[in-house]
Amino acid sequence: MNYELYPATIKDKDFIYELKKSCIIAFVEEIWGWDENYQIKDFNENFVLNNFQMVAVNTQQIGFIELNCNNDNINITELHMLPEYRCNGIGTGINQTPRSKLRGMYWHFMSVFVTTTVFQTASLQT
Repeated sequence: MNYELYPATIKDKDFIYELKKSCIIAFVEEIWGWDENYQIKDFNENFVLNNFQMVAVNTQQIGFIELNCNNDNINITELHMLPEYRCNGIGTGINQTPRSKLRGMYWHFMSVFVTTTVFQTASLQT
């Protein structure tokens, strides 16, 4: 599936929060419980606009990646997509994107930490 990456703007902040929330809320609720006020405060305190790239298909926002860049490293710290766009190669494509496209410069090394909310549970049923 064809997609494009583009730098996030402040107008994307609400979309980023809501998508991230929808992807992680079940995990956070199970482990710590969800405190919306805390989550909003934490998100706002740690939000660095320049670290985000939006993912779009046919000009429609479908997700985002959060990058952490330093020296020779670029890390994709988060990758979240709307459910209907998961499992069709976009995440793989992003991971294979030339580092120069992700940040406008060449990076020698990349390490990736990606979490996903997509699970194959059918094989676990007895």
